Amino acid sequence: MIRVTLVASTPQEAYKLAYQRYSNNFKLVSAKQIYNQKKGEISCEIVVAMSKKKFLDSNTLVEEIQTLFLDKGLSQEAFDTIVASLDIATLRDKELLVSQILQKIDSSLCIRDENIIDTRVKIFVGPTGVGKTTTIAKLASRYKSMIEDEKSIALINLDSFKVGAFEQLAHFAKLLNLQHFPINNLEEFEKVYNSLENYDIILIDTTGISPFDTQKLIKTVEYLGVDKSKNIEVNLVIATTVKYEDLQAIHKTFSFLNIDTIILSKFDETRHVGTIINYLLTHSLALSYFTIGQNFPEDIIVANKEYLLEKFIGEL
Repeated sequence: MIRVTLVASTPQEAYKLAYQRYSNNFKLVSAKQIYNQKKGEISCEIVVAMSKKKFLDSNTLVEEIQTLFLDKGLSQEAFDTIVASLDIATLRDKELLVSQILQKIDSSLCIRDENIIDTRVKIFVGPTGVGKTTTIAKLASRYKSMIEDEKSIALINLDSFKVGAFEQLAHFAKLLNLQHFPINNLEEFEKVYNSLENYDIILIDTTGISPFDTQKLIKTVEYLGVDKSKNIEVNLVIATTVKYEDLQAIHKTFSFLNIDTIILSKFDETRHVGTIINYLLTHSLALSYFTIGQNFPEDIIVANKEYLLEKFIGEL
């Protein structure tokens, strides 16, 4: 229960004030008179109690801030969960309330530190059209500058469905002077994968999968099963422009692959990232990279909360 103190010139005025704010949703806890010696005045102080939900429902400031955050794309559920954890003093101060909500979002977001030593094998999965191949090429260029033997990076392409998929990654591999292996079946993949044991980094491209295409998804699971030690890091690439309903379908499709990190592509193509934040808060997934443009190879950055929240806040 929430307790609120109200002060007025008379008990009747104090009770009227409580009724105006909270209708019939409160109970009177106590009432007393207060004498202000400096002013020589007597006032009445009452304490009323109500559930936190009733308090929030009647709080016009919370309603105002709620509209602000919902317009930014934050879900009602996420907003309610955050506000329910805040104290009463915060709920009465606009600047403090906004600040605390943003802090709660910030503390709930998870960022995966860049690690190319312990996670040498990375597979990239996701729906069609999110830019997986270009993202892989950008990462390959980035990693190339971070290791001693710049040729110890291999690119494997499992996408035998999309027209030109092999050629696209082969083009990037040629630009970067890296090994590229187009794969047509599971046997080829197992042979190539085992031959690359001494490589520092292996990046694996996959077929873009519709949330309703179980055949391609099963194929991806089979490829993952080649590594019996389960050392393949699974990176789900999601376009930042995705709608909430589609995002839920994407998660349902890919979640059983045991996603390690999320890469947000097309970050430069939208000003609204509330949907993505809802998704991250709901499923507690770690972010690893943002792609921020079409320029190769520079338009990719290590994920960070500040960049994401600045995009979310805008002119809040």
